[in-house]
Amino acid sequence: DADGCVPYPAVTQWIESMNSGMEGGRCEGMAVLSQAINDGYMSVADLQDAAAVTADLERDAPAVAANISYWWATQSLPSIADFNESTRSMSPVEIARDVARALRERDGVTLGIYFEGGGHAVTPIAVTWDGEATIDILVYDRN
Repeated sequence: DADGCVPYPAVTQWIESMNSGMEGGRCEGMAVLSQAINDGYMSVADLQDAAAVTADLERDAPAVAANISYWWATQSLPSIADFNESTRSMSPVEIARDVARALRERDGVTLGIYFEGGGHAVTPIAVTWDGEATIDILVYDRN
């Protein structure tokens, strides 16, 4: 109504859970947003009027902060969480192939690095192969 939105208790709980989870970092949101900008689905001008390049973006600008939070929260959606879980059993070669395919098709891809008690997300930008045994995934990490 005109006074605003009053979420159901379950929605309020989900919002609190997402906000609590983001206290540990927003790397997934930044990784997805940087990929969306790189792939041309969004421009820096869409996020901040005065920005000409990504380095001009201010993390606290309302549209920038909202997009980082939005994309961070999508990792909790069942379809995304299930897909992410399934990739943890992939071999390194399978992961490299999947990343290369996603980059070629501009399908949006992030790369999670997990360890006991946490993890970090980066944005793959290229996959190279030396023709023999070495495959490199080059990444952009805003940290």
